[in-house]
Amino acid sequence: MPQLKNTKYRAEIDGLRAVAVVLVVLFHLGLGFSGGYVGVDVFFVISGYLITRIILEQQCNGTWSFYRFWYRRFMRLAPALAGMVLAVLVGGYFLLLPSDYKNVAEAAIAQFFMVANIYVWQTTGYFDGPSGVRPLLHGWSLAIEEQFYLVYPIFVVLLARIGHRILVGGMLLVAVMSFLMSEYGAQHHPVVTFLLLPTRAWELLLGGLLVKCSKPSDKLTRIFPVLGYGGIAAVILSGIFFSDETRFPGFSALVPCLGTAAIILSTSVKDSGVRRLLSWAPLVFIGQISYSMYLWHWPIIAFWSYHNLGVALNVWTAVQLLALTVCCGYLSWKYLEQPLRIKPANELSFRFFRLTKWSIGLVSSCIILAGAIIHFNGFDSRLSAEAQCVNTASIKKSFARNPNLAKCGDFPRVGSLGNNKESIDFIVWGDSHALQLVSLIDEMAQGSGKQGIIASMPGTVPALDVWRTWRKDYEREWNENVMQWIEKKDIKDVILVCFWSQRIGAMPEVNSRYLISGPNSDSKTPDQAAMALSEGLEKTIKRLAKAGRNVWVVGQMPFTSGDPKKEWLMNNYFGKAVAANETLGPYVTAKRKVDHLLDSIDAQFERLDPACQVFEGKSTMALEVNGTGLWFDKDHLSVDGAHLVLAELFQPLKNHLLVKTADSRSDVRVLQTIKK
Repeated sequence: MPQLKNTKYRAEIDGLRAVAVVLVVLFHLGLGFSGGYVGVDVFFVISGYLITRIILEQQCNGTWSFYRFWYRRFMRLAPALAGMVLAVLVGGYFLLLPSDYKNVAEAAIAQFFMVANIYVWQTTGYFDGPSGVRPLLHGWSLAIEEQFYLVYPIFVVLLARIGHRILVGGMLLVAVMSFLMSEYGAQHHPVVTFLLLPTRAWELLLGGLLVKCSKPSDKLTRIFPVLGYGGIAAVILSGIFFSDETRFPGFSALVPCLGTAAIILSTSVKDSGVRRLLSWAPLVFIGQISYSMYLWHWPIIAFWSYHNLGVALNVWTAVQLLALTVCCGYLSWKYLEQPLRIKPANELSFRFFRLTKWSIGLVSSCIILAGAIIHFNGFDSRLSAEAQCVNTASIKKSFARNPNLAKCGDFPRVGSLGNNKESIDFIVWGDSHALQLVSLIDEMAQGSGKQGIIASMPGTVPALDVWRTWRKDYEREWNENVMQWIEKKDIKDVILVCFWSQRIGAMPEVNSRYLISGPNSDSKTPDQAAMALSEGLEKTIKRLAKAGRNVWVVGQMPFTSGDPKKEWLMNNYFGKAVAANETLGPYVTAKRKVDHLLDSIDAQFERLDPACQVFEGKSTMALEVNGTGLWFDKDHLSVDGAHLVLAELFQPLKNHLLVKTADSRSDVRVLQTIKK
C-alpha cells in the first residue's frame, strides 16, 4: 500500500499557505471575500499537521528535544514578529493618540507573553471603538499557535511513549471534546469561543491526525484527485459565502478545516493536478512570505483606517494597501525570517549564538519600549492642555459580564448609602448606555437621600423575552435574573435605559447583529425587531406593575454618526479637517421611531425624555463645549457631557423620590421634558 510521502519540504503546503493568507488579507481589505477569516483556520490545520510530523519524526529518529523544538519555534516566529511590533510602536508615537498608543503597548506585551488572544477577549467590548484602531489585534491567532506549541509536544511525546494507538485515541478524544465546546460556545459565547485555544484546538489536532493516516488503502487513493479539488472548493467557497453573520467556529468551521485536511491528504501520496496547482511558483512564493504578510497586513490597514476615521476602503486604495503588504511581507521574510532561521548543523556555531542574542535583544527592546509607553500613559504630554481635557472624557465602566451576578444582587451602588445597606430605593436596569447616566443618577440620589443600584449588561435590552439571536441564552438569563431579584427586594422604582434605536434598526445604517428577536419573531428586519421590543417591554412593565413597582423608561439617547471624541482630538493634534459638529437629522429620525414605539405600549409607565438642552433649537449636535468633550464615543456621552446635555433629565424622578407616598405612587403623570 502507498504511504504518506515523507519529505522535508512540500511546495504544495506553501501553496496552501498562500491561499490562506490571501483569503485573510482580501477579507480585511473588503475585496470580495466576506468569509476570508477562514484562512486562519486553514493555517491552524497546516500547523497541526507540520508540528505533529516534526515531533513524531524526531522522536522516531531519536533526535527529539523539547528545548530544541521550543527554541526553533522561537527563532521561527519571534524575529519577524518583533520587527513588526517595533515598527508599530515607533510609528505609533507619530500616528496614534496617547490613549490608543497605550493600548497598543499593552497589546504588544500581551503578544510577547503569548496571551494576546486573552488580552483581546478581556479588552474587546462596547467601549473599545472599531478594531481599526488596534494595529496588533490580529496577534490573537498567533497566540493560539504559541500556546499550542507550548503544551502539545508534551501531550504527544508522553502518549506516543505509551503507544501509538493511545496517541491516536488521545488526540481524537481531545479533538472531539474541543469541537463540542466550540459548537456550544459559538451558540452561547461567540467571542471567547472564537479567541481561545480550548475551542480551537480541534482544528490543529485535525491536522495532527493526518500524520497518522500513514497507510491509506488503494481504493482511497483512487479518489484523492476528487478529494483534493473538493477540498479547494470547500476552502474557497467558505471564504466567499461565509460572513460575519455565520455562527463560527463550531460546525461551520468544519467546511474549511475538512477542506484543508482533504488537500493535505490528497497531495501527500502521489503527484496530482491539485499538487501541481498548489506548487505553482507564484503561489509558493506567496506561501513562503505568508507569515510576514499576515503580520504586516493588519497594522497597515489599521493605521490607514485610523487616520481616515473608519471610512470604508475603496478598491484602488485597497489595491495599494495590498501592494504595500506584499512589499513589507517580502522585506520582513528576506531580512528577518530567512537570516535568523537556524539549521540543525549550525546550532553550536558562533553564528548560532550571535543570532540568538540578536533575536532576544529585539524582543527585549519591544517589551522595554512598550513598558515605557504604558508608564508614561502613551506620552500624553504631546497633547495640548485643552486636548488633554477632552482626551480624559470618560464613562463609568461598572457593567456586568456574567448573568449569574444578578442572582445574588452583585450590583454597583449609587446615592446616599447611609447605614442601611439593605435598603434599595431604585434600580437602573439597562445596557451600556445606563453607565453614562451613573454620575447624574448618583447626584440625584444623594440629593434626595436615596440609594440605588445599577444593573447594566452591555448590548442587552432591559426587557423579558427579547434578545440578540447570537446571545439568546446569555441575555435572556440576565434579564430574568434581574427581574427575579427586583421581585424579591422592596424596590419601588425601576428605571429602564437602552440604546433603543439600534435594537430596532432605527439607525442610519442597520446592522442585523444588533436587531433583537423574541419568542414570536427571529428578527430579520427593523419592523420585526420593533414588534419584538414592543412585546417584550409591555410584558416587562406589566410584570413590574403587578408587583407594585413604578416603571420609568428613559427615551432615546443622543448619538452621532462618527466618533466625535476621536474626531475632535484628531483635528486638534494632527490638524485633520473634520467637522466641528454633527447633524441632528439622524438622531431626530431615530427618536421619532422610538417615541412611536413607546407610545404604542399598552402599559402604565413614566417616560423620561432626554431634553438635550445644548442641542435644542439647533440643526447640529456639538462635539465639545468650551473645551469640555461631550462624548466618550459615538453614542455614549462622557460624564461631563451627560451633566451638560442631560442636566434636567432626572429632576422629575428626584421630585418623585422626595415626595412619594404609598398613595401617590400610582398617580405620577407621564413626563415629557423635550420640546416638540
